[in-house]
Amino acid sequence: MMHKEKLGDASRELYAQFMFRIYKEFINISNKSEVYLAIFSKTNYIKYNNNEKFRNKVCSFNFINGFIFSSSNFDNTSKTAPFPISFIIWKMNSNYNIKSQNIVLDVLDDECSIISKKNYNVIDSSNLLNKWIKREKTSKIFVPLSSAIKVKTSGNDIRDKVCEGFIGSLMSCGSDLQKQNLTAIFSAPQASAGSLSITKENFEKAMIIHSVRRNVKVDWLNGSDQFCIPKNELDKKFILDCVVWSIFSASNQSSAMDNILYKDKYYTIINHFYPFDYKEVYSDCSLFKYNGEKRFCFEYLEKNKKYISDEALELMEICKQLYIFFYSNIENINREKFKISLWDSGFWQIRKSLKDSKSALDILNKIKKKRDILKINIRKNTDNFIF
Repeated sequence: MMHKEKLGDASRELYAQFMFRIYKEFINISNKSEVYLAIFSKTNYIKYNNNEKFRNKVCSFNFINGFIFSSSNFDNTSKTAPFPISFIIWKMNSNYNIKSQNIVLDVLDDECSIISKKNYNVIDSSNLLNKWIKREKTSKIFVPLSSAIKVKTSGNDIRDKVCEGFIGSLMSCGSDLQKQNLTAIFSAPQASAGSLSITKENFEKAMIIHSVRRNVKVDWLNGSDQFCIPKNELDKKFILDCVVWSIFSASNQSSAMDNILYKDKYYTIINHFYPFDYKEVYSDCSLFKYNGEKRFCFEYLEKNKKYISDEALELMEICKQLYIFFYSNIENINREKFKISLWDSGFWQIRKSLKDSKSALDILNKIKKKRDILKINIRKNTDNFIF
């Protein structure tokens, strides 16, 4: 019945099926206002964007009271990735819907003591962070990737189109904090749903979304909170911190590859996220075909260098050392394994190939430390993006 009424992901949840049946059983009784529902459950039906249809159709409830605690208190649940369990008392009333309710729950520790309160008001889907960035209409086929250098050729739903002015792809799946790891940057269309084309016009927003999603600290209590459009105006220095962190992050899976076959056609993948002047990191331009061109990220950083923080500059400097080491020792890496054939190799290709050859490990360690310092700057502003 729930599938027929197109109630989405909630149809797979046992507690939601229970709520749906309660709703159906009592929808037509005359004294509905005397019916209360008290339920232990996850909080997904309140917060999650993909449960909006379920909220609209089923949740004609008036909030009375409730509390939340960690799922780790139940047997057979993960102790390393706990999530909130709620106990809420609702009064059934067709004049209400939980979307309009002021839902404030007591937060209990493992000893059942109240340690704080948590707001569970519903955020309108139009205010979610993924709605902040303009999704350009895709029109032309380009080689789809499932990882930095792996072409996606099989599957029922391969996203292999890009828009005009395409410079990369942002994977940003889901809107709740627990989905933060489903966030990455690619140099070609990321093959699955939940990704969008990056252009020069939406570049800054894409880097902010990537950085904020990756740097929010997630725990059992905030895992069902939603990434939302920033509540306050963003400082330019913060924007540049997000850009620099994203370019040198482990989730930047940018790459540059040549002669990639897809649907009987060969493609060249350009790495628009290349951050340096190639001649400054490698003077011998005869190694790869190079015509003096500059990539978008280098030009962007040059144009906005007055806004780059000291922490971001330090990260850029140590990363520049990595690029210099990479080209100076390129004979020691497995170029074929990491599909390195163009001058503008992606940060993923450089980092992974050096690790594979057990080279520059000291520089890579320094990069991680500098990146973690920059992360602190970014985290100071992440509350601006969470509801």
